[in-house]
Amino acid sequence: MKRSFSWQYGRGQSGQVGIVILLLTVVLLTIGLSIASRTITDVRLSRQEEESSRAFNAAEAGIEEALRLNLSALIAAGGAGSVTVGGITANYRVAEENTLETQIDEGETIEVNVAGLGSGNQVSIDWARDTCPSAASVVVAVYNGTSTTIRRTPYQGCPRGDNFASSSPGVDGYQFRTIVSLANGDQFIRVRAVYAGTQLRVLGAGGTALPVQFWRIRSEAQTLGGETRSVEVTQTPPAPPSIFDFVIFSGSSLTKP
Repeated sequence: MKRSFSWQYGRGQSGQVGIVILLLTVVLLTIGLSIASRTITDVRLSRQEEESSRAFNAAEAGIEEALRLNLSALIAAGGAGSVTVGGITANYRVAEENTLETQIDEGETIEVNVAGLGSGNQVSIDWARDTCPSAASVVVAVYNGTSTTIRRTPYQGCPRGDNFASSSPGVDGYQFRTIVSLANGDQFIRVRAVYAGTQLRVLGAGGTALPVQFWRIRSEAQTLGGETRSVEVTQTPPAPPSIFDFVIFSGSSLTKP
């Protein structure tokens, strides 16, 4: 009886050891698979990031290539092109925009091209999505190249007792609007925000079609792995900075009174 009990007891211990070893094996396999899975995931993410970066760099190169060219000539030739960087081809397209819509800070100026329009044409200026009393006013200056004159008019947003000209109600979510009538020889309009920054939109009115105000450039690149990235920028024609609104030009020397 004693010998039989010892054999059964030893067999029980052996079974427990086997279970423990099995459990340890399962745990170790689980840990190993987890590490392997994480490693594979990290490698895949690393490759995706690398592919994404290469696609983005190629798309940026497409933008740079377009900006290097004459945009008007590029539009005349179809408005599209491509460039290859590091084995990745970026395709870019350029479009002309005749409506200028932007955000400007207080004291900042935008310039609107009206060359070639002349008398009988009108320009609509909408501004401010904010309500009073925080909405901005604007100062509109029309520059004439024939008579070398400037027609400058300030338009009020909120009433402030500043003797600014009255504005009309805006449309499409804008609070205020003014219509500027052009004259022969007018070259450009400069609009400056006062009292506050403002959203601003400038477009032709009464059937007037404005010249090109800016170009929209979009570039897209795709890697062999299928990663696609696109970049879009806008380019306006060159214009003097806002500080030049306060510059005095003279053909001879200036004398302070």
